[in-house]
Amino acid sequence: MAVEKIDHMEYREGMEIIDSDVMDRVLGYFYRYDYKKYTAYDVLRALQKDYPGIEDFAALLSPAAEPYLEQMAVKARAETRKHFGNAVSLFTPLYI
Repeated sequence: MAVEKIDHMEYREGMEIIDSDVMDRVLGYFYRYDYKKYTAYDVLRALQKDYPGIEDFAALLSPAAEPYLEQMAVKARAETRKHFGNAVSLFTPLYI
């Protein structure tokens, strides 16, 4: 039985139509984001969570997080090492 090969890089009719509400949800969060409502308490609470939510990330993006940039960097480094180890992967595109 022959299997038809599909060229996934080839344009297919309607492929630009994405039936998803993701963009609308992201834009909704963007337009409702009020960076002034977050406090140092919100930032510290977000930093203590193993699984931060959307409101926690909003707090970490607010001006209230500025004094905690070093703690955020330490946590980010730990998370990166937990998931990827100490390996560094580089990708260099080759154009002929």
